[in-house]
Amino acid sequence: MPKTDMDGLMKQLFQLSRQAQVTATDLSALFATQALDRNQFYKKAGVGVVDKDVFVLLDQSTNRLRISDQDWTGKPSADPEIVFIKGTKVLDPADGAQAKRFNAVVFSQERVWVIIPRDRCGGFYSRG
Repeated sequence: MPKTDMDGLMKQLFQLSRQAQVTATDLSALFATQALDRNQFYKKAGVGVVDKDVFVLLDQSTNRLRISDQDWTGKPSADPEIVFIKGTKVLDPADGAQAKRFNAVVFSQERVWVIIPRDRCGGFYSRG
């Protein structure tokens, strides 16, 4: 299994997040070259763990996170979206170098990827 270049992945995610619209094709091309596309996580009752006090709600009509008992709601679940999280806050990194110090949640219509650079790990949850 190929190793994941975590720094490179986070820089690419940052660059994609700056585009007007992220497409499923963009995400497929990015994750096809990464080992985390083969690392499936398993949800329980439609919820997946991102980090301490951060959860992804997978069976919703919108991209949604639960962070310390508060919900963050993004685009409709059919629309790809990249979200960066630092601790219990959804933040916008200033550049690709800063992005590698954040966790990332990448929503697509069929999967939600979770990337934790500090632990050098990541994987995906299936939606639906």
